[in-house]
Amino acid sequence: MKKFSFALDSLRRYRNTLFEQEQGRLQALLLESRRLEERRLQLLEEAAHARTRVRAMAVIPVDQLTALQAFQRFTGEEVQRIGQAKMSLSVRIEEQRLALKLARRNVEALEKLKERRFQAWRAEADREMEAAVAELVIGRFRRPSENGGTPVDP
Repeated sequence: MKKFSFALDSLRRYRNTLFEQEQGRLQALLLESRRLEERRLQLLEEAAHARTRVRAMAVIPVDQLTALQAFQRFTGEEVQRIGQAKMSLSVRIEEQRLALKLARRNVEALEKLKERRFQAWRAEADREMEAAVAELVIGRFRRPSENGGTPVDP
């Protein structure tokens, strides 16, 4: 019996590599999304801290008030920009999830095909083994006249 081999094994490995690449792309996009959210939270925290410092002053100089307003405006614009970037990124993440799902299906399809072919090979190998054993058993228990006159020890 020949050894089992799957002719599409190199394609299966290639598709598995593509799946891993798609996984890496998704992880990178998710990491970018987390970083944007961390930056947004950091900006909001800094703005709240700046407001608290200015409010704690007994006398608020005009330049401090002007700086606080400019910083609040900057923070608002930056938070809005981050929100837009996150929305765009969420679309890309969903597209990447779909690409990953497709890559997974491609890998799984070849895995199932390999398994079916292995089972067919295994069944054929079992049939061949049974036939060989049956032939040996039949040959061992033949009557002496069928073996050329020599008796066979059972």
